Amino acid sequence: MDQSLLDDPGMTVELYWTNEEGWVWTTWNYYGRDPTPGDGQFPVDYAKLDGDARYGWFIRVKNAAHQADDNAPGMWDEAEAHTRVNILDPLPVHNNYPLAPAPGTSLILRWESSDDEFFHHYEVFYGRDPDFTPSSSNRISTVNGRYTTQLTVTDTMSGGLYYFIIRVVDIDGRYSDSNVNFTRTYQNVDTAGSGGSARVVMAGTAWTEDTTMWLDEEDLYAIYLNAGQSLTVDMIGNTMGGGDLHAYGVNGQLITSSALPGVTESVHLTATVSGYYFVMVTTPTVGTDWYTLWFHVR
Repeated sequence: MDQSLLDDPGMTVELYWTNEEGWVWTTWNYYGRDPTPGDGQFPVDYAKLDGDARYGWFIRVKNAAHQADDNAPGMWDEAEAHTRVNILDPLPVHNNYPLAPAPGTSLILRWESSDDEFFHHYEVFYGRDPDFTPSSSNRISTVNGRYTTQLTVTDTMSGGLYYFIIRVVDIDGRYSDSNVNFTRTYQNVDTAGSGGSARVVMAGTAWTEDTTMWLDEEDLYAIYLNAGQSLTVDMIGNTMGGGDLHAYGVNGQLITSSALPGVTESVHLTATVSGYYFVMVTTPTVGTDWYTLWFHVR
């Protein structure tokens, strides 16, 4: 800075910022005047900026003797310096229901992509109970691509229940964790068959069932609901003869059914009393392949 400006009692120093530095023009925002001009420092309050972003800065010095410094920066003026402002943790991403395709013991995790300005990578954690704490000991993968939002998990136990959390980490190490989601791996069992008892499942379960048993024309599941809770059961699969869903109340009476062509079905009910409610899957063609159920309780 010109020494004559520093010696001028009428000198003012103004700061401008931008987070819209384009190829054609730049949009500048007035921040304010330096309360202590001449000391080489300009304190900046984060609250006056536009959140976390990459910022360009422009300093304008003004006084009566230096008219060249009398105007604010224009859209053609380039930033004189750049800094990264990263104060907030990244927003968490939504962790979708994992898939447990049959046969085998693998799981497919899927989550939404992060749009954080300073995204660096994802970390995937798993546990065997819903209250597990993410740590280095249960981190199973690091995913570097922002838009790589699917991961196949192998070497799990057949019929095991697994909980997952997806962590978003930015370039400064700040992070946030997703919701917890869980599923049960494929297990080759005949849940009903001829006179078999219903298999008890929990809220939030994604259950994959083999249908190659010769007597496996129907499978029966039981889930406990408190009065007023709502249950939605969604089904997908690739059974050749299709599959239908039927929901029954605690008294054994049919409440609702879904019998669309193919295997994509959904039923919904609201519990009138507390107790076990039942869902039956029927596969009209014996000797087919598999289906997956999702039990959503609200």
